[in-house]
Amino acid sequence: ENLIESKGRDFLFLFDLVAHTCGQPATLRVLSYTAPTFAQLCQPSLQNVTMTENSIKLSWKPCPLQHIESSKRLIVQKYVATIFPFSRHHMKTILAQENEHEVEFKDLVGGKREYVVTLSAII
Repeated sequence: ENLIESKGRDFLFLFDLVAHTCGQPATLRVLSYTAPTFAQLCQPSLQNVTMTENSIKLSWKPCPLQHIESSKRLIVQKYVATIFPFSRHHMKTILAQENEHEVEFKDLVGGKREYVVTLSAII
Protein backbone atom coordinates (compact mmCIF):
# COMPACT_ATOMS: atom_id res chain seq x y z
CA GLU A 1 0.00 0.00 0.00
CA ASN A 2 2.77 2.45 0.84
CA LEU A 3 4.40 1.77 -2.50
CA ILE A 4 1.21 2.76 -4.35
CA GLU A 5 0.71 5.88 -2.22
CA SER A 6 4.30 7.04 -2.73
CA LYS A 7 4.23 6.72 -6.52
CA GLY A 8 6.43 9.45 -7.97
CA ARG A 9 7.93 10.60 -4.67
CA ASP A 10 11.30 9.09 -5.48
CA PHE A 11 11.41 11.01 -8.74
CA LEU A 12 10.43 14.24 -6.97
CA PHE A 13 13.12 13.63 -4.35
CA LEU A 14 15.78 13.05 -7.02
CA PHE A 15 14.57 16.05 -9.01
CA ASP A 16 14.78 18.24 -5.87
CA LEU A 17 18.28 16.87 -5.20
CA VAL A 18 19.39 17.80 -8.73
CA ALA A 19 17.90 21.28 -8.31
CA HIS A 20 19.77 21.95 -5.08
CA THR A 21 23.11 20.46 -6.09
CA CYS A 22 23.39 21.28 -9.79
CA GLY A 23 21.37 24.48 -10.13
CA GLN A 24 18.70 25.71 -12.49
CA PRO A 25 20.29 24.83 -15.87
CA ALA A 26 20.68 21.14 -15.04
CA THR A 27 17.21 21.02 -13.51
CA LEU A 28 15.60 22.53 -16.61
CA ARG A 29 17.54 20.13 -18.83
CA VAL A 30 16.22 17.13 -16.88
CA LEU A 31 12.71 18.61 -16.87
CA SER A 32 12.77 19.08 -20.66
CA TYR A 33 13.59 15.37 -21.10
CA THR A 34 11.12 14.02 -18.54
CA ALA A 35 8.12 16.31 -18.96
CA PRO A 36 6.77 16.44 -22.55
CA THR A 37 4.57 19.46 -21.76
CA PHE A 38 7.56 21.48 -20.54
CA ALA A 39 9.57 20.35 -23.57
CA GLN A 40 6.82 21.71 -25.86
CA LEU A 41 6.97 25.06 -24.07
CA CYS A 42 10.70 25.25 -24.84
CA GLN A 43 10.48 24.45 -28.55
CA PRO A 44 10.45 27.31 -31.05
CA SER A 45 7.84 27.05 -33.79
CA LEU A 46 9.54 26.58 -37.15
CA GLN A 47 7.83 28.83 -39.70
CA ASN A 48 9.80 28.38 -42.87
CA VAL A 49 12.72 26.39 -44.27
CA THR A 50 14.20 27.62 -47.53
CA MET A 51 16.77 25.38 -49.20
CA THR A 52 18.85 26.21 -52.22
CA GLU A 53 21.69 24.26 -53.77
CA ASN A 54 24.21 25.84 -51.40
CA SER A 55 22.24 27.27 -48.44
CA ILE A 56 19.57 26.57 -45.83
CA LYS A 57 17.56 29.38 -44.25
CA LEU A 58 15.34 28.88 -41.17
CA SER A 59 12.79 31.26 -39.73
CA TRP A 60 10.79 30.62 -36.56
CA LYS A 61 8.42 32.08 -33.99
CA PRO A 62 9.56 32.33 -30.36
CA CYS A 63 8.88 29.40 -28.05
CA PRO A 64 5.74 29.66 -25.87
CA LEU A 65 7.88 29.88 -22.72
CA GLN A 66 9.09 33.31 -23.85
CA HIS A 67 5.56 34.72 -23.42
CA ILE A 68 4.61 33.21 -20.05
CA GLU A 69 4.33 35.75 -17.23
CA SER A 70 4.78 34.52 -13.65
CA SER A 71 6.39 35.60 -10.39
CA LYS A 72 9.54 33.52 -11.04
CA ARG A 73 9.86 33.95 -14.76
CA LEU A 74 12.12 31.74 -16.88
CA ILE A 75 13.72 34.03 -19.44
CA VAL A 76 14.66 32.77 -22.89
CA GLN A 77 17.96 34.50 -23.57
CA LYS A 78 18.77 33.31 -27.08
CA TYR A 79 18.22 30.72 -29.77
CA VAL A 80 21.04 28.58 -31.11
CA ALA A 81 20.91 26.96 -34.54
CA THR A 82 23.50 24.34 -35.50
CA ILE A 83 24.23 22.41 -38.65
CA PHE A 84 26.28 19.23 -39.06
CA PRO A 85 28.44 18.21 -40.82
CA PHE A 86 29.91 21.58 -41.57
CA SER A 87 33.44 22.76 -40.87
CA ARG A 88 33.04 26.55 -40.58
CA HIS A 89 30.43 28.56 -38.75
CA HIS A 90 28.35 25.53 -37.76
CA MET A 91 26.59 27.41 -34.93
CA LYS A 92 24.64 30.67 -35.09
CA THR A 93 23.13 32.55 -32.17
CA ILE A 94 20.12 34.88 -32.29
CA LEU A 95 19.08 36.90 -29.23
CA ALA A 96 15.53 36.19 -28.10
CA GLN A 97 14.67 39.89 -28.00
CA GLU A 98 15.38 40.43 -31.70
CA ASN A 99 12.38 41.05 -33.95
CA GLU A 100 13.36 38.60 -36.67
CA HIS A 101 14.22 35.07 -35.73
CA GLU A 102 16.06 33.61 -38.69
CA VAL A 103 19.43 32.18 -39.63
CA GLU A 104 21.02 31.17 -42.89
CA PHE A 105 23.81 28.68 -43.41
CA LYS A 106 25.63 29.41 -46.67
CA ASP A 107 28.41 27.76 -48.68
CA LEU A 108 26.96 24.26 -48.27
CA VAL A 109 27.78 21.43 -50.62
CA GLY A 110 24.84 20.71 -52.90
CA GLY A 111 23.82 17.42 -54.41
CA LYS A 112 23.13 14.40 -52.23
CA ARG A 113 24.88 15.70 -49.08
CA GLU A 114 22.65 15.45 -46.00
CA TYR A 115 22.73 17.92 -43.12
CA VAL A 116 21.24 17.83 -39.64
CA VAL A 117 19.97 21.19 -38.39
CA THR A 118 18.95 21.83 -34.79
CA LEU A 119 17.22 24.84 -33.23
CA SER A 120 17.27 25.30 -29.46
CA ALA A 121 15.98 27.87 -26.98
CA ILE A 122 18.55 28.76 -24.31
CA ILE A 123 17.14 29.73 -20.92
